[in-house]
Amino acid sequence: MIGKVIYGRLSTDVAVTGVCGLRIFPDIAPQNVTYPFCVYTIINSVAVDFKDGQSNLEEVSFQVDVYTNNYDTTQSLSNSIRNRLDRFVGTVNDISVQTVKYMSSDSQAYNADLNVYWMSIDFMARMKR
Repeated sequence: MIGKVIYGRLSTDVAVTGVCGLRIFPDIAPQNVTYPFCVYTIINSVAVDFKDGQSNLEEVSFQVDVYTNNYDTTQSLSNSIRNRLDRFVGTVNDISVQTVKYMSSDSQAYNADLNVYWMSIDFMARMKR
């Protein structure tokens, strides 16, 4: 469910799509995809305990990875993604989100063999299931 929220938020943001278009993929990017692109991955999902029975809330940890051929583009796209997702409250694709919170990001890495810059951004979402 959170994948629909992530894609829905990122694919409708001009700052994000202006850089990577709709190259926003779940779990793995297709072979030979053009840079820049993003990959989002759900890390885990934990039910929020209720005293009175089964929980209808969950906390979901997820990560968005940014891949580009340019240091500045990696920084800019990562910031745009963070701005679009952090502290979001609302409904996307009929999924109710109480909040999305930026947690951390890994320092930018460079792979000289592939000429690719990479940055990972971690979030936590609280949502109805």
